[in-house]
Amino acid sequence: MMWRIARSGGFKSFIRRLIGRTGCQRRNEPCLLNLIRYQQAASVISLIKLNLMIECCWNGGGISVRLLLFCFLIACVGCGTTGPIKEVADLCDQGIKFGENGEHQKSIDMFTRVIELAPQNIVAYYNRGVAFGSLGKHDQAIADFNMVIKHDPQNSLAFHNRGREYFAMIRHEQAIADITKSIELYPQDATAFYDRGVAYSSHGKKDLAMADYKKAIEIDSQLPDAFYNLGCLYSLRKQPEEALAHLKRSCELDPSAIEDAKTDTDFDNLRTHRDYLTLMESFHKLNEQK
Repeated sequence: MMWRIARSGGFKSFIRRLIGRTGCQRRNEPCLLNLIRYQQAASVISLIKLNLMIECCWNGGGISVRLLLFCFLIACVGCGTTGPIKEVADLCDQGIKFGENGEHQKSIDMFTRVIELAPQNIVAYYNRGVAFGSLGKHDQAIADFNMVIKHDPQNSLAFHNRGREYFAMIRHEQAIADITKSIELYPQDATAFYDRGVAYSSHGKKDLAMADYKKAIEIDSQLPDAFYNLGCLYSLRKQPEEALAHLKRSCELDPSAIEDAKTDTDFDNLRTHRDYLTLMESFHKLNEQK
């Protein structure tokens, strides 16, 4: 069984999720640029103004992350400080880049500075929480996600990521509760169903896990670990055809899964099955050709 949970949603996911809750229409970026250049933070703290700014962020179906960053920083900074917006924006930019490059402590340092300048900035708390989690500092990550939830109790990603931290701490019931809340808030998130399936599996609730893996695949058919774990569960149920079909699909999406399957005891029921041997041989030859 794959016990790893899905990769945490980063800044872009965080912003897109917030935008999705506004129901905003696409607009042009120049309007937002003017707002950024001429508005002071203290004058841009109401939700109505924030929504008007968000509506200007769309450009031909694409999102300018830099502009979105400024947009949310203006709103969040306005709630907590009159400090320089550009400094906060630059720090956030650096924090995001450090996080994307795996330099998580440097990312934490940048977002800590942002929080000092803007104590109610949920963007900074969220990203610092992700960085803390990446370093295995689960208590600190949970504290940051708590702050996001305090200021935005409808934030599905904060619940999802807090659930991931509880899972890492082997607090499975709390993990399941948080990820369930995340799903209630945003039921289109395939990774949330997958992650809850992993938590159910580790908690011994195999039927619930199977239902969640199936739902994850229904939403996103490109999740190799969901196929893999379904294969494991079917194998444990002694349903070899279903197990092999799902294992094969997992390997097609992620060829490294074949190496995991070789030593995974969940597939012991399949070791002598003709189709299992054929599958192993075919992927072995494919890997040799690369």
